[in-house]
Amino acid sequence: MKKISLFLSVFALITVYFFAFHPFSVHATETYCTHPKEEYTFVSVKETSTCIFKGVAVYACPTCGKEEFRSLPFAEHTPGEWIVKTDSTCSRVGIEECFCADCNVAFQTREIETKPHNFGEWGITTPPTCCEEGVQKRICERCGARESKPVLQTDVHVFGESEIFRNSTCSEHGYRKRTCLTCEESIYLSLAMDAEEHHFGEGEIIVKQSCLFEGKIRYTCADCGEVKEQILPAKGHRMTIVGKNEVVCSCGYSETTVKKFGKIQQIFASEKGTLTIESLALANGEYHFDFCEMTDVLTNEYRKYYPGFFKAYLWKLEFAGKPYELTSKMTFSIPIDEELEDHRIKIAVLREGRFYYLENVRIKNGEILINGELLSGAEAIFLEKGERITMSVAIPIIVTAVTVVLAAGAICLILFRAGIFRKKSNGTDEPTLPVNPQE
Repeated sequence: MKKISLFLSVFALITVYFFAFHPFSVHATETYCTHPKEEYTFVSVKETSTCIFKGVAVYACPTCGKEEFRSLPFAEHTPGEWIVKTDSTCSRVGIEECFCADCNVAFQTREIETKPHNFGEWGITTPPTCCEEGVQKRICERCGARESKPVLQTDVHVFGESEIFRNSTCSEHGYRKRTCLTCEESIYLSLAMDAEEHHFGEGEIIVKQSCLFEGKIRYTCADCGEVKEQILPAKGHRMTIVGKNEVVCSCGYSETTVKKFGKIQQIFASEKGTLTIESLALANGEYHFDFCEMTDVLTNEYRKYYPGFFKAYLWKLEFAGKPYELTSKMTFSIPIDEELEDHRIKIAVLREGRFYYLENVRIKNGEILINGELLSGAEAIFLEKGERITMSVAIPIIVTAVTVVLAAGAICLILFRAGIFRKKSNGTDEPTLPVNPQE
């Protein structure tokens, strides 16, 4: 029964379909349309399209009016809210999506610009020095990116310990040296001058040390020119008896006492001159005399004030250990130097810092004789070399003629006394042989 009922139901449906939809059914009152569908015209929209469902439009044949349903395209999405899909950072671009307000579907995307770095504070990683720039860095707190920039080099040096570069002298400052440990640049610190660092050398003898004269040595610093002088005390005569009336010192000084014309004459002979004292009585051994040539150093100093002198001498006379003034009873003699022969000689003395020319000075037997009174208070004696002494031409001729005449007269006198000439009876002279007194 069930199978028969099912068969009848199916048959009924096929029958209804055949009569309802077949072109030749009783409902199809019109003939079949052969007009091209491309020429169908739009009639109306049956269902509006959305972004999810397509709409339906009605088209009809312009001839028979037959209608046809056609699908419409999807409608565009309605922009809704933009939602960030991937957030941007300072090193990566972000993405955001736009969702449709109708269907809630993401239909559009766009990039989100990167964010600026969020750097922390600058920190110096390489300190600057006096010769190189330093480096400072900072770190982004978001992405950890690092940024660096140079730090200008500093003018501050890091100096090490100072060391002596040059010692001070008497004329120049010494220096300490400090060197930078980084760039090896050096600075120099001045030290005070050291007066003990004079370089005086061996010195120059101004006054030669002798038995009665104090010696004087002048030292000059080779660096600053400072001068110091050293006094050498007189050694004193050390006399030795060599004869009955003479005593001699090792320096060449000698004393001789003789009697002449009823007076006592004491002679003091030094290396360069002789002093003779005449008196009725002398204190033997109490006088001490010294006479020496002035040194070149002292001579050059005096030449600044008295440039014309040839030689200079220092003299000293002591009696009982104290200076003794010369008097008129004393005669001072100086041997004439070979270079002064045949020249006029002027003599000056230094007395209380001034030069005085002496008059009434005698020259005898190659010696200059000066009265002791002229030397009173004198400290030094200066010999000035004057012009050369020249004789005129007439004087030698006259002297020669007189000499010849005198010689001829002397010869004739000798011959006459010898009896060579005798007178004859006729008054003429003829030479004869000497008469033998024994014949």
